[in-house]
Amino acid sequence: MLTVLCMLCVDIQWVNEKQQQLTCNSMQMLYYQAPLSAFFVGCVIPFFEPVFANGGIFGTEWSLAAVVCIV
Repeated sequence: MLTVLCMLCVDIQWVNEKQQQLTCNSMQMLYYQAPLSAFFVGCVIPFFEPVFANGGIFGTEWSLAAVVCIV
């Protein structure tokens, strides 16, 4: 949890700096930033969270209803 919080703080600072540098509005920045942030978080989280362990995202049996809600 602490890892996610730290990554989120770094990401917010990076986005604010980049928005000022590019002089764009918030929607333009969101269109640019969202895929990059998702990639960044997706690459770093497996190193710090138990992804395949019991209780991890891939270590849990997902019900059909949960999969439908996510998709």
